[in-house]
Amino acid sequence: MDVMNVRGPVSPGTRRRSGMAVLAFSLFTSCGAMMPVFDFDSNASSAIIAHREFGLRLGKEYASLIQTRFAAKDTLRAMRRELNTSAGFSLYQSFLDLHEREYPLAVAELRGIADGS
Repeated sequence: MDVMNVRGPVSPGTRRRSGMAVLAFSLFTSCGAMMPVFDFDSNASSAIIAHREFGLRLGKEYASLIQTRFAAKDTLRAMRRELNTSAGFSLYQSFLDLHEREYPLAVAELRGIADGS
């Protein structure tokens, strides 16, 4: 089995092994939790849908850990407060627009993680 690589495309109908999704790995290892490996199968009609499905599965699988981690980080709470300002939201939107254009598969996966958790 291949290791999930957020830079490369996920071909529809392929089987992937998780555990190396960069964001999730960072979130969990920095709080002392190890991520168990799970298998992911996708019959999605496109790579972007497959990435979103993978993120959704990852988010659902680790929702409590993700929520705990985000609640514990003061810097993340500060960022969320900043998003409620017009300047902060404008900066965030330009960042998101750039990444949707340049890294659509990674953004789809991150949206899946967010929706799942």
